[in-house]
Amino acid sequence: MKRKITITTQKHSARYLFLLIALAIGNVITVGGDARAAAIAGLFNTGVDDNGSTLSYGSLDFHYSMEGPISGAIVTPPHASRVTPWASPPSDCAWIAPAPSSRSAPAGTYAYSLHFDLTGFDISTAVITGELACDDWSYILINGVDIGVTNKGFGALHPFAITNGFSRSSNTMEFVVINGSPNGGVNPSGLLVHGLKGSARLAPGTARGSDFLVDLSPYVTDNIRSSSGASTDYPPGPFTTSMAGIPFNLAGFPGTTSGLGVVSAGVGSFASPSISNFPVNVTNAVTVYTIINSTWGTFGSACGALEFFGSEGARVGFDLVEGFNIRDHNNGSFNNVVSTNIMSLYWGMERFDCQGWMLPREFQSQALTNVQLKSYGNNPSGVPTLAAITIQSKGPVIDIRVSGGQATCYWPSTPTNFVLQAASSLENPIWSTAANATAITNNQLVATSLVIASNRFYRLVALP
Repeated sequence: MKRKITITTQKHSARYLFLLIALAIGNVITVGGDARAAAIAGLFNTGVDDNGSTLSYGSLDFHYSMEGPISGAIVTPPHASRVTPWASPPSDCAWIAPAPSSRSAPAGTYAYSLHFDLTGFDISTAVITGELACDDWSYILINGVDIGVTNKGFGALHPFAITNGFSRSSNTMEFVVINGSPNGGVNPSGLLVHGLKGSARLAPGTARGSDFLVDLSPYVTDNIRSSSGASTDYPPGPFTTSMAGIPFNLAGFPGTTSGLGVVSAGVGSFASPSISNFPVNVTNAVTVYTIINSTWGTFGSACGALEFFGSEGARVGFDLVEGFNIRDHNNGSFNNVVSTNIMSLYWGMERFDCQGWMLPREFQSQALTNVQLKSYGNNPSGVPTLAAITIQSKGPVIDIRVSGGQATCYWPSTPTNFVLQAASSLENPIWSTAANATAITNNQLVATSLVIASNRFYRLVALP
């Protein structure tokens, strides 16, 4: 019998696979015991791309999902026709708004949501700071709770700090903007967030996973931007996005510069399912994250399944059930219900939903070789469509011993593409190779004669 599991306890999305160790003379302590903090990933100023570069006016800000009387977080120039114009944004951010700043937005509440993850952090030490301006006024929610930060004013940026309300796994920060009733003339609404950053100590013994973004471009079958009238709300691919700090690669569609490619599993049945197969070959896989929605969909319908295969016989499958972990990609006449723990990104009437699948322990001792998407569905029961796969792998653990002012590090000899790096601080760290030579002893790579002149931090970095 297939098991149905959805999770939202994603790990940090850094591209490196590492365990950080802090060394003091004569002592070995984890980073969680050190007073220094690590940066929180997934925090972005408004109006920027994944690299922090300002987006062009009229673009959608994909980091912030927005719900309100009208939808869309549109990058816009500051409104200038008021007695007090909107604040001029610094070069590393931009205003976002439900409508271009020259137009009125309906009076009401607009909630701009940003997702980040604190898995592996000591949340009692977490701090997020920044500054914001808004039209008309705003307050901030962390995981749905008002944490007492309010702001009224669009003429200047105002600082804020958040120290409470955090969850140990995925978190949602909402900038709730109230647009009052118009007093004649244009009634714009907007949000500007600048200098958004956060830090927290890592929990003791925390190891970070690495993210493997599967390239689905060779397998795409449909251009989802042409599947219905509202589908042009989707941005064209290819592009990279993230949910709760988990990155995803979205594919373009062959033969067009304005398409967004997905894999439709096709019409099938329980007796004769339609199957799409994706070779991945990832070792030590722990969690797989997918973006799966459906074409059509009837609540309660088991329209397909996702199955995972290991190199030494491991196999597990999960049902895709409308209303539980899958729904139509369009907020229209078919199933629009999904469990509340499913993460989502919205573009107008369109959406992408993210599922998390925890693999059984036996996958950590063999390679995840294939992912299969099965369809039992049709119109109206629903046909699964896959937009992205990201696989998270468990990193090797460093065993470290200190003697006579020197350290020796040990870690598994396979996989072989790891390099030991060191830094003297976690505050703006400069990482350098810690050992040019290693030896293999008892199936372990050993780096010896690491001199400890002061506190040192070590990590294993997965090379491309």
